[in-house]
Amino acid sequence: MFTLMICLLIHTMSFWRTVGIWWVFLNVTKLMSTRSNIGIVNGDGSVKAIYCHFDGYPAYVGRILLEHYNVVERIEELIDGGDLSSIGEKISTDIPHSFNYPVEGVCVYYKRDHGEKNVDAYLYRTIRDYENVDNGCDYQYLFTDGKWQYHKYNGVWGDLTPEVCKMY
Repeated sequence: MFTLMICLLIHTMSFWRTVGIWWVFLNVTKLMSTRSNIGIVNGDGSVKAIYCHFDGYPAYVGRILLEHYNVVERIEELIDGGDLSSIGEKISTDIPHSFNYPVEGVCVYYKRDHGEKNVDAYLYRTIRDYENVDNGCDYQYLFTDGKWQYHKYNGVWGDLTPEVCKMY
């Protein structure tokens, strides 16, 4: 009987240790992505925008937007691809590229590279509607009046500059 109780105790401890490990893994991986929205203001004041899952802070997504997506046509091409897992300096490549085997520096789109549905760009009626979206993003970026602006969720909009990208 004593042996059976020891075995049950060890089994129960092992179970809870496993549960604890998984809990930590799931919560840490959830914290590891800094999500963002990327949008452009259209002529009628609406905003066309996408979601970007990884590295949404200004030092990464912000820097890439400033350095590689500063012309309206290029920004529209980026957004037309739909939601991103991660942004890159290039939108596409001639080298075989997929969600599981991405080419470094190339955007990873959920639709094109992973075959997901319902991940197209979203059209918000106004900038205010775009600001108020609650999809768990930490940062929002907006191209308006020929320049990038950013804010941390529920913060104040500011110009996205190289200096800002170095601070975050």
